[in-house]
Amino acid sequence: MGTSGGLFDMAELRLTDRVLRRLQTEAKVCEYTDPTVAGFGVRVFTTGRISFFLRYYAPGERQEKRTTFGYYCTPDQKQRLRSSGRLPPLSLAEARDKAKELLGLVASGKDPTGVPKPELASLSFAELADQYLRRHARLKKRASTVKKDIAILKRDILPGFGRRPAGEVTVHHVVELLDAIVDRGSPAMANRVLSLVGAIYNWGRSRGVVTSSPTWGLPKPAPDRPRDRVFSDEEIRAFWWHLETQTRPVASAFRLLFLTMQRSGEILSLHDSWIHDGLIEIPRENYKGNRIHAVPLSSRAREEIEQARQWRDFDGLVFPSPRTGLCYNSNTLNAAARRICQELQFDQPVVPHDIRRTVFTRLTMMGVDETLVHRIAGHSLGRLSRTYNRYAYLEERREALEAWATELRRIVGADGR
Repeated sequence: MGTSGGLFDMAELRLTDRVLRRLQTEAKVCEYTDPTVAGFGVRVFTTGRISFFLRYYAPGERQEKRTTFGYYCTPDQKQRLRSSGRLPPLSLAEARDKAKELLGLVASGKDPTGVPKPELASLSFAELADQYLRRHARLKKRASTVKKDIAILKRDILPGFGRRPAGEVTVHHVVELLDAIVDRGSPAMANRVLSLVGAIYNWGRSRGVVTSSPTWGLPKPAPDRPRDRVFSDEEIRAFWWHLETQTRPVASAFRLLFLTMQRSGEILSLHDSWIHDGLIEIPRENYKGNRIHAVPLSSRAREEIEQARQWRDFDGLVFPSPRTGLCYNSNTLNAAARRICQELQFDQPVVPHDIRRTVFTRLTMMGVDETLVHRIAGHSLGRLSRTYNRYAYLEERREALEAWATELRRIVGADGR
């Protein structure tokens, strides 16, 4: 008696240990409901893991809900798996008993997934966001990305509903916030705010801190418009020479963007300890891909770094801010790019990432294999390639960047610094 399961197969099946052990070997995502307990079922994953779920209607609600409350294990596996995973290992008999217990809560007028934990009942959104930053973002994201998240929270989110209990922030509150950001002329920032609020609540749900997210079903306030700007020879030459009017750190950082094709945050964070053997080795915590990324340096790029080291006032950082002694914020280059664009009267606005796209395009036009260009840029090439191909292509990447430095010198003129 099968029913349509959308993205996976779903059917009714009387569950036994023998049936579950067979399902573990099928390597197919599917769901089965057990007719012995209303709403009780299992989901089978391609890894062979089987989780138990219950579908039910909460008191006073018309939309069906579901909760996942454990995963299947045989008695001999139970002791070994007791401490692993967020969900408890359960035998089939224990899972049926747990499903009946949850149905009992529903019958008594309670929602099994909506029972508040006393210690979390008064958690504010600001406290939830702080936990997200400390327990997730700072461990999983780049330091520069965390810094941007904190800035967005302080400027756009916390003033609106930071003190409100996290469980009381509604879709209406989020929509009001996004509308205000769009109305001030920042639709792209509204998209980022929606994404961050959603990430905070999704993390909170994974920890059992909140039971739902006020961002579910909300469309992005503005369409994503991928940028496609690529500099012409004339624009490269004009931009490069106009760097002489900027401060030395800003000019040098922009030149390294042209010479290395790396992101502005990675160049601005450049530290002496990253530079050795003709390479920049960006640490995992400073790289977007959460892995170490090596950047071979052309002779022109090495020269630029050595010149930058000569006039800095702080040890370690190549581009320290004279005001704080810390690395420059990416907004420094964003503001400089806008200023240069206005002064040169370019017909399109400029952001630092346009330089990265321009160099990528130029390398490809020069006949460099596109996969090699992706490696220079540090783009992920897929799990299989990372797992099986351990060759780093450092010399090939160095040759490509040396060829680009020669081409760049031709474009800007023989005397271009």
